[in-house]
Amino acid sequence: MDLEFVKNNLVFNNRVCGTIIKDNKVLLVHYYDDDYWTFIGGRPLFGEIIDEAIVREFQEETGTPVTIIRLLAFLENFFVFENKMYHQHLFFYLLNDNNQFPIFDGEKEIIDEPGVTYRWFDIDKLNKIKIKPSKLSNLIYNIPKHPLFLQEREENFKID
Repeated sequence: MDLEFVKNNLVFNNRVCGTIIKDNKVLLVHYYDDDYWTFIGGRPLFGEIIDEAIVREFQEETGTPVTIIRLLAFLENFFVFENKMYHQHLFFYLLNDNNQFPIFDGEKEIIDEPGVTYRWFDIDKLNKIKIKPSKLSNLIYNIPKHPLFLQEREENFKID
């Protein structure tokens, strides 16, 4: 059972995501018809340790085992998606592929979700694409020495 609670159009969930950075490139994922890119990840299962969740999610989606270098940030994220208001706790990791994940051109499909793709982007060209959550993409340019606590609220997220 995923760590997600839904009541009417209100959703609270936990999410883990992470990326690999190598050769001045960063790995991002694109879901279906979204107009933005984000970081590979998913929701932890009930009772699953957060660190184990990101390793599992990355393996399920790319087929590549990774290890955690470290937690970069915890983001309290507020957004609207498919007419639902989300309050999300997101853990963002820097990951190590142990030289098992090659840099490739173009896009590859996520293993467990047809229609979802991932690809490498040059870090110096990230400002030309839309990435969500935007505060996480900003960390790629300046990796923090210690985990950060961040908050992001989309303009259309309004509580009546």
